[in-house]
Amino acid sequence: PFIILHFSDLERYRRIWLNSPQYQTLTLFIQILPFFCEFFVYLCSYRNGNNNLIHNYINKMKRTLCFMALLAGAVIFASCSRSNGSITMGSKSQFDSLSYALGNNVGAGLNRMMSDIPFDFDAMTEGVTEGALGTAKMTHPEALDTLRTFFMVTRPERAQAIAKKNAMTPDSLKTPEESLADPAMFESEEERRFISYAFGIDLGNNMLGEDLPIQLVWFGQGLKDITGNREEARMTEQEAVKFLQNWFMVVRPAENKKANEEWIASIEKKSGVQKTESGLLYKIEKKGDETLMPTDSRDRVKVHYTGTNYKGQVFDSSYFENKPEEMKEYLKQIDPEGYDKDEAVEFELGQVIPGWTEGLKLIGKGGKITLWIPAELAYGRQARGKYILPNSALKFEVELEDVIPFVEETTPATTDEAAAATTQAANSALPVKK
Repeated sequence: PFIILHFSDLERYRRIWLNSPQYQTLTLFIQILPFFCEFFVYLCSYRNGNNNLIHNYINKMKRTLCFMALLAGAVIFASCSRSNGSITMGSKSQFDSLSYALGNNVGAGLNRMMSDIPFDFDAMTEGVTEGALGTAKMTHPEALDTLRTFFMVTRPERAQAIAKKNAMTPDSLKTPEESLADPAMFESEEERRFISYAFGIDLGNNMLGEDLPIQLVWFGQGLKDITGNREEARMTEQEAVKFLQNWFMVVRPAENKKANEEWIASIEKKSGVQKTESGLLYKIEKKGDETLMPTDSRDRVKVHYTGTNYKGQVFDSSYFENKPEEMKEYLKQIDPEGYDKDEAVEFELGQVIPGWTEGLKLIGKGGKITLWIPAELAYGRQARGKYILPNSALKFEVELEDVIPFVEETTPATTDEAAAATTQAANSALPVKK
C-alpha cells in the first residue's frame, strides 16, 4: 500500500510470505543486498544535498542502479502477467541513447557482481528480447526455477571446486583477477546458453515493471558491447552512468512535472471542481454527516479509496477489483483463501500525505470526495514505485466510512492540585469542573 499500511493484516501476510515461493526466490539476490543498502544511503544524501557522500558513492552505485532495479522485480512479482507498456524492438537505423545506456549499465553490473560466471551474452540478449515481448521458449516462473537451482545449488558447488583447483595452481599460471570467469562453471556449452537465456528472460520480464521507453535492439547492443569488445562500444561505462544519472534525476522528473502540471490545469477547468488555497482540487460527490467531520489531524478516519496517476493507472486501492493486475495476482498467490477481500483502512489523518489530510476535512461520515492532489501536496520529488514518478500529481476517489474524533487525555489532578484550583476559582468567581 502506498498511503497506509494495513496493520491488522501484517502478521497474516508475514506468515503467508514466509511460506511462499517468492520468499525462496529472494535468496537468489541476497548477494546484492549490500548494494541496495548503499544505494538508499546515496538517495538520502542526494535529497539532503550531501555532495561529498554523493561523490563517494556515485561511481559505484549509479553503475548498478538499473541492474538492481531490473532484478528486484522478480522477488515479489515472479509470476505476474504484465503488458509490455512502452517497450519496443526499435530500429538499428536510429540510435536510442537511453536503451543503450541501460544495456551498458546492466552488462557492467554483471561483469562486477557475477564475474565468475562466463555468460553467453548472445543467448542472454535473446532471452531479454523474448521475455519482454512475451515470446520466450519458457515461462518466467520456469526461468526463475532454473535460476534458483543454479544460484542456490549448482553455482556454490562449482565455485568451491574451481577455488580448490585454483589453490593448487602455481601463481604463475593463475587466471588474472580481471578474467575470473571459469568455463568450469558450466558443464557444457548447452547449459551455459540455457542459464544465460533464462537470466535474460528474467531481465526482460522485469523490464515490464519499470515503465521505461526501452528499445530492445539497443538495450541488447549496449549489453553485448560492454561485455565484449569495449573498444567498439558507443558509450564507455562511465558515460552510460553519467547519462542515466541525468535521465533519471533530471530529464524524467522534468518531463513528468510538465505532464502532471498540464493534467492538473485541465482538471481545474472541469465543471464542479473546486480549489483550495493550497492548490488542492476536489469535487464533493456526497457531503456526508456534517455533525461528524474530521477537524483535527489527530482524528482517526476509516476509508475506502482508489488512487490513480495522470495516465489513469491504478497504483493502490482498498477494493480488490480496483487493484493493479500484478497486485491481484500476487495476493492470489500468497493468500488463496482471502486474497479478494475488500477492507476499509483506518488511520490517523495526520499520518498521510498533506492532500489527504486537507481533503478529508471537507466531508463527514458517509461522504464521498474526489481529490486531485498536486505533487507538492503528495510525494513531491520522491518516487513511489513504477506508477508514482517524481513530481507526480495523484487522483483519489475516497469514501469516508467513519470518523473517530481525537480525545485529549487528561491526567487526574492530585488532592492538593484540586484544592488549590478550587480556592483559585472561588477567589475569581469562575466555575470549576470537578
